[in-house]
Amino acid sequence: MTTSIRITRRQRDESHTDEVVPAALRSEQELLERLRAADFEGPLARHLEADLWRYGWNCLRKWMKDGTIVVRCHTRDVRLKYLDQEVTELQRSAELREELAAAAVAEAVMYFMDYSLKRGYWKPHKGASMRTYFINDCLYKFRDAFNAWARPRRRQMEALADTVLDLGRAQGSFEEQAELRDAVRRVLQRSPAEAVAIAALLYRGPCTQKEIGAQLNLSVRSVEGYLRRMRSLGREMQRRGDIELPPSICSVRAARGCR
Repeated sequence: MTTSIRITRRQRDESHTDEVVPAALRSEQELLERLRAADFEGPLARHLEADLWRYGWNCLRKWMKDGTIVVRCHTRDVRLKYLDQEVTELQRSAELREELAAAAVAEAVMYFMDYSLKRGYWKPHKGASMRTYFINDCLYKFRDAFNAWARPRRRQMEALADTVLDLGRAQGSFEEQAELRDAVRRVLQRSPAEAVAIAALLYRGPCTQKEIGAQLNLSVRSVEGYLRRMRSLGREMQRRGDIELPPSICSVRAARGCR
């Protein structure tokens, strides 16, 4: 008879207590022991949190600015879905970089202290320093903050594509959103400045044609005219092959009897 033995997580952790800690990490092991003795409270814990804050803050902002944040996520198996334009916006906007870095690091510091350290997820004998382990937490929390920022924008782009390309509220997959974005960009490149301004206001959020006209000093009829001409241009560009819509969008339009 074969007897299977389950090794619990606690037993696995205890089995590693005699593992050799690299010399470079012995000071961090001692720090962890001191933190445990103080129940992760007091000046020592606050000092570590402040150090982690500075490190995570500087790393994330730097990686967003030079565009390597997506590579960092990929190499650490942090699954991040992004559009090229979104990465470009991260590079252009210091305010956005600070907003996302602050949200991510705040969550990462709490997670690192409460889980990675208190619950023993970080183990110095495995060779990763506290900072190395912490920055991985930062990248996961960055993904969450990035998604919270990007998802509403993608919904706004879908709404804009509905208007410019006359899609009938069709929604595609994440990959198809990139194709829609490119199609809208191409249509707007061939549209007058007034039409581009109208599209920009629609992208910012829901607003009526009357509200758009008031902001651009246009009549409601003029706004309607620009929107109608944009839709006509989009259909004409599709017929000529200047833009291509995702297959799922085309099937929806065909079902509606659009040509």
